[in-house]
Amino acid sequence: MGDSIKTKPPSCTAAVTIPAEGHARRVAGLRQKIHQITDEVIDAGKFHYGSQTRHLEEAIQQAWGGHPVATTSCTQAMILALQAARTRPGDEVIIPAATFIATAFSVSAVGAIPVIVDVTEPTFTLPSPSVLRPLSLRSPAVPAQ
Repeated sequence: MGDSIKTKPPSCTAAVTIPAEGHARRVAGLRQKIHQITDEVIDAGKFHYGSQTRHLEEAIQQAWGGHPVATTSCTQAMILALQAARTRPGDEVIIPAATFIATAFSVSAVGAIPVIVDVTEPTFTLPSPSVLRPLSLRSPAVPAQ
Protein backbone atom coordinates (compact mmCIF):
# COMPACT_ATOMS: atom_id res chain seq x y z
CA MET A 1 0.00 0.00 0.00
CA GLY A 2 1.04 3.57 -0.53
CA ASP A 3 2.14 6.07 1.98
CA SER A 4 -0.52 7.24 4.41
CA ILE A 5 -0.75 10.52 6.18
CA LYS A 6 -1.52 10.33 9.84
CA THR A 7 -3.32 13.32 11.25
CA LYS A 8 -4.25 14.18 14.76
CA PRO A 9 -7.80 15.39 15.39
CA PRO A 10 -7.99 19.08 16.22
CA SER A 11 -7.94 20.00 19.86
CA CYS A 12 -11.24 21.13 21.33
CA THR A 13 -9.76 22.78 24.39
CA ALA A 14 -9.85 26.36 23.14
CA ALA A 15 -12.89 28.38 24.20
CA VAL A 16 -14.76 29.97 21.34
CA THR A 17 -17.28 32.71 21.97
CA ILE A 18 -20.03 33.01 19.40
CA PRO A 19 -22.17 36.14 19.76
CA ALA A 20 -25.85 35.28 20.15
CA GLU A 21 -27.49 37.61 17.66
CA GLY A 22 -25.66 40.88 17.79
CA HIS A 23 -28.31 42.67 19.87
CA ALA A 24 -25.82 45.36 20.91
CA ARG A 25 -25.21 46.37 17.29
CA ARG A 26 -28.91 46.38 16.50
CA VAL A 27 -29.97 48.57 19.39
CA ALA A 28 -26.95 50.90 19.47
CA GLY A 29 -28.82 53.57 17.50
CA LEU A 30 -31.88 53.19 19.72
CA ARG A 31 -30.04 53.41 23.06
CA GLN A 32 -31.22 56.96 23.90
CA LYS A 33 -34.85 56.17 22.94
CA ILE A 34 -34.83 52.92 24.94
CA HIS A 35 -33.52 54.75 28.02
CA GLN A 36 -36.07 57.54 27.56
CA ILE A 37 -39.00 55.11 27.35
CA THR A 38 -37.67 53.09 30.30
CA ASP A 39 -37.39 56.26 32.39
CA GLU A 40 -40.97 57.25 31.44
CA VAL A 41 -42.30 53.85 32.54
CA ILE A 42 -40.36 53.95 35.83
CA ASP A 43 -41.41 57.55 36.55
CA ALA A 44 -45.08 56.76 35.83
CA GLY A 45 -44.94 53.68 38.06
CA LYS A 46 -47.12 51.74 35.60
CA PHE A 47 -45.27 48.69 34.39
CA HIS A 48 -48.38 47.07 32.95
CA TYR A 49 -51.15 48.70 30.94
CA GLY A 50 -49.73 52.21 31.07
CA SER A 51 -49.31 54.75 28.29
CA GLN A 52 -46.46 52.79 26.68
CA THR A 53 -48.72 49.74 26.45
CA ARG A 54 -51.33 51.85 24.65
CA HIS A 55 -48.64 53.18 22.27
CA LEU A 56 -47.56 49.60 21.50
CA GLU A 57 -51.13 48.45 20.82
CA GLU A 58 -51.74 51.47 18.58
CA ALA A 59 -48.52 50.86 16.63
CA ILE A 60 -49.42 47.19 16.11
CA GLN A 61 -52.93 48.14 15.00
CA GLN A 62 -51.59 50.67 12.50
CA ALA A 63 -49.09 48.15 11.13
CA TRP A 64 -51.31 45.05 10.99
CA GLY A 65 -54.87 46.11 11.80
CA GLY A 66 -57.20 44.14 14.01
CA HIS A 67 -57.58 44.67 17.73
CA PRO A 68 -54.22 44.00 19.39
CA VAL A 69 -54.11 43.43 23.14
CA ALA A 70 -50.79 43.54 24.97
CA THR A 71 -50.57 41.10 27.87
CA THR A 72 -48.13 40.75 30.74
CA SER A 73 -47.23 37.15 29.93
CA CYS A 74 -47.54 34.42 27.33
CA THR A 75 -49.73 32.48 29.77
CA GLN A 76 -52.16 35.38 29.92
CA ALA A 77 -52.06 35.65 26.11
CA MET A 78 -52.89 31.93 25.72
CA ILE A 79 -55.81 32.22 28.16
CA LEU A 80 -57.10 35.26 26.26
CA ALA A 81 -56.76 33.42 22.92
CA LEU A 82 -58.66 30.40 24.26
CA GLN A 83 -61.41 32.69 25.56
CA ALA A 84 -61.55 34.49 22.21
CA ALA A 85 -61.92 31.08 20.54
CA ARG A 86 -64.94 30.53 22.82
CA THR A 87 -63.33 27.53 24.52
CA ARG A 88 -65.78 26.29 27.16
CA PRO A 89 -65.47 24.15 30.28
CA GLY A 90 -65.21 20.50 29.27
CA ASP A 91 -63.84 21.24 25.80
CA GLU A 92 -60.71 19.30 24.83
CA VAL A 93 -57.72 21.31 23.63
CA ILE A 94 -54.90 19.44 21.91
CA ILE A 95 -51.42 20.49 23.05
CA PRO A 96 -47.95 19.17 22.16
CA ALA A 97 -46.09 16.93 24.61
CA ALA A 98 -42.98 19.09 24.14
CA THR A 99 -44.27 22.30 25.67
CA PHE A 100 -44.02 24.40 28.81
CA ILE A 101 -46.45 23.71 31.67
CA ALA A 102 -48.12 27.08 31.02
CA THR A 103 -49.73 25.62 27.89
CA ALA A 104 -51.63 22.99 29.89
CA PHE A 105 -52.28 25.49 32.70
CA SER A 106 -53.87 27.95 30.25
CA VAL A 107 -56.20 25.26 28.95
CA SER A 108 -57.16 24.26 32.50
CA ALA A 109 -57.61 27.90 33.53
CA VAL A 110 -60.55 28.24 31.12
CA GLY A 111 -62.04 24.96 32.37
CA ALA A 112 -61.04 22.95 29.30
CA ILE A 113 -59.21 19.63 29.27
CA PRO A 114 -55.65 19.50 27.88
CA VAL A 115 -55.14 16.53 25.53
CA ILE A 116 -51.41 15.89 25.26
CA VAL A 117 -50.25 14.60 21.87
CA ASP A 118 -46.79 13.32 20.98
CA VAL A 119 -44.55 15.39 18.73
CA THR A 120 -42.28 14.46 15.84
CA GLU A 121 -38.56 14.96 15.57
CA PRO A 122 -36.63 16.98 14.56
CA THR A 123 -39.22 19.79 14.66
CA PHE A 124 -40.92 18.79 17.95
CA THR A 125 -44.21 20.02 16.52
CA LEU A 126 -47.58 18.31 16.27
CA PRO A 127 -47.75 16.12 13.18
CA SER A 128 -51.07 16.07 11.34
CA PRO A 129 -51.92 12.37 11.99
CA SER A 130 -51.34 12.63 15.74
CA VAL A 131 -53.53 15.74 15.93
CA LEU A 132 -56.38 14.15 14.02
CA ARG A 133 -56.61 10.95 16.11
CA PRO A 134 -57.74 12.57 19.37
CA LEU A 135 -59.94 15.22 17.72
CA SER A 136 -63.56 14.98 18.71
CA LEU A 137 -66.58 17.25 18.85
CA ARG A 138 -65.20 18.40 22.21
CA SER A 139 -61.93 19.64 20.59
CA PRO A 140 -62.55 23.20 19.39
CA ALA A 141 -58.93 24.37 19.62
CA VAL A 142 -55.38 23.34 18.80
CA PRO A 143 -53.01 26.12 19.95
CA ALA A 144 -50.43 27.15 17.36
CA GLN A 145 -46.88 26.31 18.27
